[in-house]
Amino acid sequence: MLRIQLSADDLGRIRFAPAAAPVLEAVLMLFELRNRPHAAPTGRDDWRMRVRTRFPDEARPLLNLIPSCEHVLLLDVLTSDAEEAFNIAARTPDDVNERNLAAVERMTPDGPSAWLRGYFHRDPRVMEPLDGALRTFHKAHLVPYWPPVLDRFDEDVDYRTTMMREQGVAAMLESLHPNLHLDGSTLYAPYPGEREVELGGRGLILMPSMFWTGRPLVTWDPQDPSRNVLIYPAKP
Repeated sequence: MLRIQLSADDLGRIRFAPAAAPVLEAVLMLFELRNRPHAAPTGRDDWRMRVRTRFPDEARPLLNLIPSCEHVLLLDVLTSDAEEAFNIAARTPDDVNERNLAAVERMTPDGPSAWLRGYFHRDPRVMEPLDGALRTFHKAHLVPYWPPVLDRFDEDVDYRTTMMREQGVAAMLESLHPNLHLDGSTLYAPYPGEREVELGGRGLILMPSMFWTGRPLVTWDPQDPSRNVLIYPAKP
């Protein structure tokens, strides 16, 4: 069970991410396919079919970021400029890597793979192919869909902010996902294992995703781990 503790200060500092984030969406595409491998295509130019049938060999290192259906390593969650996001993924601060490593060790019985340990310790044999994999996958599978990604992001944020203005923040938060429930000052959702998030009065950043359709995901901004981010499926 996920529990997010919301103080009065946190409720007053809930805001939406400024824009869609390309590295986040790229990794979520793969996490979605891992979780729903047999989902039916939704159209002639379905992104699922495109990724399955035209997956570049150079992008295969990205599959190491999704060790299971329950866990994913998100390299960047808020940066809207692709080049800047690639650079951030390549130079994640040591303290963030330490937090990610501790989280993986806590959540997976066998601990992180050798590849993930190499990433956390900035092994050049991991970092260089990963940078190329991100760039290759982004060009092949995200760039063709980027205009609709931006449209979906804007439409979702417009819808949620209108709801918050007309019905209040509680109604807006519970609209993000059918499994999200606000009880008093705690936001609940099903989650692998037990996780409690204290926001410390810093609020919560909300990030809609075009590609992710699963449960809400909670992470932190690699550029500022004090900022918590809630990722949820964008409104269809």
